[in-house]
Amino acid sequence: MKKFWLAMAAFVMAMLPLSPAMAQSMTDEESAELAQFPLTEPLLAKLIAAAKEINTQKIDLGGGADMSKMETLAQLVGQIEASPKARDIIVRNGLTPHDFLYGMLAIADAVAAAQPGAGDVILSYTNAANIDFYKSHHTQIDAFLAGRL
Repeated sequence: MKKFWLAMAAFVMAMLPLSPAMAQSMTDEESAELAQFPLTEPLLAKLIAAAKEINTQKIDLGGGADMSKMETLAQLVGQIEASPKARDIIVRNGLTPHDFLYGMLAIADAVAAAQPGAGDVILSYTNAANIDFYKSHHTQIDAFLAGRL
């Protein structure tokens, strides 16, 4: 399980190179919105398709900017929107940059929260329904995060 967690963390960090303080510096509105952001089967399919294409083409979501210095999710969304190739792929797959970012964060959060002993990992914006979604779709999500889809 530790190998899986490291692979998942590496994948999410490659897709979304967040600063360590990002969760602490999210605005209250962003935390509340992430807490209400629902994972669904159609959303998961779109996220997988967009992420695969972005990874295959080795597109930098931040357009060369130092995304580790971003302090809010709105700033990260702005950086993704500023990358024409990434934005085009995301939109072509039926998402907005906002939904792509929040969807990826919701997946990462649900996976982390579903791990045994994750009590200290569960953050204020953890969506219990998303944890249940992950548990019922863990085979597909785990394969996605491990790069097998």
